[in-house]
Amino acid sequence: MTTTFPSDTAPPQPPLLAVRGLDVAFPRGAGWLHAVRGVSFDIHRGETLGLVGESGSGKSLTAFGVIGLVPAPGRTTGGAVLLDGRDLAGLSELEWCGVRGRRIGFVFQEPMTALDPVHTVGTQIAEVLAVHGLARGREALERAIALLDDVAMPEPSLAARAYPHQLSGGMRQRAMIAIALAGDPDLLIADEPTTALDVTVQAQILDLLRLLKARRRLALLLITHDLGVVAQMADRVAVMYGGRVVETSGVRELFATPRHPYTRGLLESVPGGSAGARLVAIDGVVPALDAMPAGCAFTPRCGERLARCGDDPPPAFDVGAAHQSRCWLHDAARVDRGLRP
Repeated sequence: MTTTFPSDTAPPQPPLLAVRGLDVAFPRGAGWLHAVRGVSFDIHRGETLGLVGESGSGKSLTAFGVIGLVPAPGRTTGGAVLLDGRDLAGLSELEWCGVRGRRIGFVFQEPMTALDPVHTVGTQIAEVLAVHGLARGREALERAIALLDDVAMPEPSLAARAYPHQLSGGMRQRAMIAIALAGDPDLLIADEPTTALDVTVQAQILDLLRLLKARRRLALLLITHDLGVVAQMADRVAVMYGGRVVETSGVRELFATPRHPYTRGLLESVPGGSAGARLVAIDGVVPALDAMPAGCAFTPRCGERLARCGDDPPPAFDVGAAHQSRCWLHDAARVDRGLRP
């Protein structure tokens, strides 16, 4: 079966969201443990960026850093997040209320814990509309039903009167998406939106996100560990490992010519070989925050590691058109000396 990819062509206009050198850390004794380290990426209007990596790579914390919701006692310790050129660092909580939900919608990973169990779904959507001054009272409830209809909720009028525990997993996820869209945001962040859903419902949710993105001209930051989802949904991909973005590329080029050893390992581990063939896996696990190598975090698991990999963090090398990889294998000086590229 041939995989169809979205367009790899980056729009020419300035990015809607520009993340520059984002750091997120947690205090430990007199110092800090850095869970997100120097992360940078852009998202343009109408574009989907897939943020992919194993659990523990820092994907969700990156998203929380973008919207100023890093869980305590963690904090953003460096970098900038620019929304239409406006630096969001240092916003007051009141100013953040004009950004979260209004400019940036967020679909949390587990709707059963994100939704309030003591209020109906319609009430929770109406509250978002009221907070942002978009509608109140009966009008807000009517618009809540319309939003549920927009996300293809079965019997939206009944669903609006239901409590989260009365809905199926897929219906709760649709309710979460309706809440995230209530403020008519420019950017939607979806954190593992298909986790814990069966395969059929996963496909429905992804189709819904694709439809809503096109209809509303949304920018979408899609956080996932599933490369199949990335292939279906993303225009560009940022691969994270150990709190850093190790490779960025257009989706087609990434799948055709992955340049970082970690990315190659991820792609090789995807099932789909001949029947009975042994599954390929990356040896080892993601290092704990207090055991990260000083250099490349992938060093202990990398079969192509060099002597300097564990000591010096590699910069982002240009390895193609709009394609970068943080790996010392791409050091031009090594190539000039006739060493392994």
